[in-house]
Amino acid sequence: VETAGGESSASEKGGRSWLAPICPAPRLGEILTQAQFDLDPESLAWEPVHPRARWRIFKEGLIVSAVLAAVLAAIPHVRWWAAAALVLLLLWAWRTSIWSASALGWAVSQDVIAVRHGWWKKTVAVARLSKIQSVTLWETPFDRRAGMARVRIDTAGRSEGNHAVSIPYLHRATAVALRERLAAAAAT
Repeated sequence: VETAGGESSASEKGGRSWLAPICPAPRLGEILTQAQFDLDPESLAWEPVHPRARWRIFKEGLIVSAVLAAVLAAIPHVRWWAAAALVLLLLWAWRTSIWSASALGWAVSQDVIAVRHGWWKKTVAVARLSKIQSVTLWETPFDRRAGMARVRIDTAGRSEGNHAVSIPYLHRATAVALRERLAAAAAT
């Protein structure tokens, strides 16, 4: 749990202040309450990302697998093992894409937006709607082809390099509606 903003010192980059670098998941609600977020992440109505998000994540794993298999194939004594390594890497990429896509989620309550991601290193980012400074709809050519978009939220107190709230792999219509809702909430 960390906060953004405040005065920066030589020991703090960008004015970040750590409340708890790591905590047991059941205590997260308690720590958020201490940080003046009256919110329990387990009680939020988490929304999933686009059903084809796992395929998009898997495509990234395909590229990594192909590069690693090509490197292995270039080594003379390992050349025959490259095919076996490629199969194992592809299986691993498929499995991790399923885990990664199922770990992605977002929720909007009356006064906050929360985003979760990570199957290995789980992260929940929570931002107050009143602290939102800009909301951006972001699409790559691959996103447009798949009918997806990403919503990126910049908050007060965030400096370049600090964690931004970003929700990838949304249906484009969902992303547009979310951007409009967050922009309206920020304007009030």
